[in-house]
Amino acid sequence: MLPLYVFEARYRRLVADCLETERGFGVVLIARGSEVGGGGKPFAVATEAHIEEAAALADGRWALLVSGRFRVAIDAWLPAVPYPRALGRC
Repeated sequence: MLPLYVFEARYRRLVADCLETERGFGVVLIARGSEVGGGGKPFAVATEAHIEEAAALADGRWALLVSGRFRVAIDAWLPAVPYPRALGRC
């Protein structure tokens, strides 16, 4: 289980999309660099996370509790609009 506090607009959109479609999302560690502003180099393995609890805050932020489901090998990164996305396999 992982508690998350979502405040960036792109990830607010991700949470809304996940809740609407009942799909999970990937959590991946940045190997080097910085995610914010681009240029970060993520690892090639992620975890598929499932939202167990979601609390919408008045200003649009989210308080989440997610569970890791399974390991995902990242095959390719897609354009990061509206949020970072990738193609992967279990």
